[in-house]
Amino acid sequence: MRTIVPLSQHPAAKDSSMQLVWKNEKTGDVVLAAGTGFIAAIGQTGTVFIDTFATLAEAQAALMQYRSPGYTPLPE
Repeated sequence: MRTIVPLSQHPAAKDSSMQLVWKNEKTGDVVLAAGTGFIAAIGQTGTVFIDTFATLAEAQAALMQYRSPGYTPLPE
């Protein structure tokens, strides 16, 4: 399981060069490119996985796992 935090608490969030690189129109999930990798943001919640992913595909896979039945994130 992955830890979820507000975007403002993500270590890479201070990187001013973050850019949107992918969006799921149905769920609102997005992946942002940061200088250190990719950040996966969960829909309109304002939360992200604390992990910084090495590839876009890894970030997308984390979001798909989150949306899978039975997945329970750790409490904040």
